[in-house]
Amino acid sequence: LKVSKKKYAREYGSKIEIKVVIPTKSKENISWFHNGRLLKTDNSNKYGRVSTSQPSLKIKDLNIDDRGTYVCKVIFETEDKEEKEIESLPVEVEPQ
Repeated sequence: LKVSKKKYAREYGSKIEIKVVIPTKSKENISWFHNGRLLKTDNSNKYGRVSTSQPSLKIKDLNIDDRGTYVCKVIFETEDKEEKEIESLPVEVEPQ
């Protein structure tokens, strides 16, 4: 699991894309968490994934509640084992 930045800061009301790259073609299960809470990225007006093949997280209309730590958790499954990778990324929301 690779990330393009280790910390993000954006202005209130803007949008952000937390970019992650998974360097394998194995079957994986991807989850995003904000301050320990699982995010629903399907059919959400606030959060979304870039595409089914790109696990990066998009957050729209940033506000003060979006500050905190975002965690991308990936579970890789192969025929004989399961591996977990977790990346933690802080996000700051700056005043306009």
